[in-house]
Amino acid sequence: MSGGERLIQIAIVSEDKQISDAVEAFCGIYCAAQGKPYRCTAFADADSFAAALYPAMYAVIISSCAGGEKALARLRAAGPQAGIILYAEDACTSMCGYAIDASGFLTLPIGYEPFAESFERACRRAQKERGNNLLVKDGWEFRRISVKDVRFVEVSGHFLIYHLFDGAVTLRGQLRGVEKRLEQEGFYRCSVKYMVNLRYIECPARNVVRVGSSEIPVSRRRRGDFYGRLRGSGRLGAPPCEGAPVS
Repeated sequence: MSGGERLIQIAIVSEDKQISDAVEAFCGIYCAAQGKPYRCTAFADADSFAAALYPAMYAVIISSCAGGEKALARLRAAGPQAGIILYAEDACTSMCGYAIDASGFLTLPIGYEPFAESFERACRRAQKERGNNLLVKDGWEFRRISVKDVRFVEVSGHFLIYHLFDGAVTLRGQLRGVEKRLEQEGFYRCSVKYMVNLRYIECPARNVVRVGSSEIPVSRRRRGDFYGRLRGSGRLGAPPCEGAPVS
């Protein structure tokens, strides 16, 4: 894991600079104790957070309940996988965070111990949510895609093409950079240029497998191990392609 992946990106959404500074100090204490690098960015309200360059990169969002349910809904929409911690002057106000699956509810003045407990839960939620996702560059923006939505990955020159159910995402890179991660999610590299999701193989044959409307070649060198993997996963229960037996 790279240092950039270990960095905890934290968004503090508050109009009150004094509270924002205090929360940032708590973040520093917690992350220093855990040996985790972090970065805090302050936003005045939910709208400014949602308008940030890439709000989905934040693992933890710490916000006041100002703006009510609509503002909190914007926070969750902008950071769908983040752990969100809310604070308010009284517990009743912060309870509106249940609708956005908040990881913690704090009352003012904020104490460090309840903050640390909520922060730990928020980090766990973000890690769990992002553990099944890939961060890929789509044009000038970054997006997270579920590995279960990827049918296969194709190499085209210096680019990787992630073929999804609703289109494709192309980004610069090499397959070896993501191969180990994809293998852990049930993918197999069946040739130099292709890595397929074993869940979606519909028609295994001697030289190719079909994934949706695409036929993916299987190299001679990898054929034996590949079909062994298919047998182990139960995917050879599907009928073979006509005229091309598996054995």
